[in-house]
Amino acid sequence: MPQISNPRATRRKIRNIVSLDRVFTIFGFLMLVCMALVVRKNYHSFIQKSSDATSIFSPPPKKFLIVQTSHPDTGSTLLTNLLMGLFDPIDSGYGLLRYHLARKMWVINDLSVDAFFRGAAGGNGPRVLKTHDLRLRRMAKELGSATGMGKDNILFVRSHRCDHDPQCEMPNMLCIPYEELLYATPEERQKVVRGVARTLAERFPLFDETYGSGKIDMNVEMGVRRLEDMDTAAARLSNPEKKSKNFF
Repeated sequence: MPQISNPRATRRKIRNIVSLDRVFTIFGFLMLVCMALVVRKNYHSFIQKSSDATSIFSPPPKKFLIVQTSHPDTGSTLLTNLLMGLFDPIDSGYGLLRYHLARKMWVINDLSVDAFFRGAAGGNGPRVLKTHDLRLRRMAKELGSATGMGKDNILFVRSHRCDHDPQCEMPNMLCIPYEELLYATPEERQKVVRGVARTLAERFPLFDETYGSGKIDMNVEMGVRRLEDMDTAAARLSNPEKKSKNFF
């Protein structure tokens, strides 16, 4: 076995080698950390640019919800059908919005809000619902959160027969006098539909009564057809002793 002539010098060389190895190990670790930080920065920059590009070139459609919230005996059925004709397909189903006490949530036709809208057909226009619940501020907040639309995109429309309704002063509420919904002839019926469309456009500028304008459009022709269908159905079910349209 060979003898080491200078053990002290040998040990010193070994220590130097180990120290140099440690330096390279630490240097390599720092390089990996720096590379990770650079990659992370570039990744977030790429994601931000992709997000910006998406928001610029393919913005998601903004959705609204219209809730008809009239009191009884104010032409509420007529108003609901008129609104559904303006904004929803002619064959769209009826949506009744209420708060389910046992489930502690808002439901539409006994479906959760999420389930209702996942199964709802239609384009980018708003859906029209009817409710008897008058807790409108809470409804707007919770429904806006449940749908992802935000409370400001929950709009209320009401027909009324009273001198003063405090809820008519809400910023997202439109109240229409009962007398403006009455008609006796086909010409007057069309005039009522156009009048409601014009009032909606004035109250909520995003709506436009000209079909095909590029905004969220109101289809006046479909609104008239919806009322025609309603009047036909009402005539079949009407009591012959009740001649006044106010009965409906």
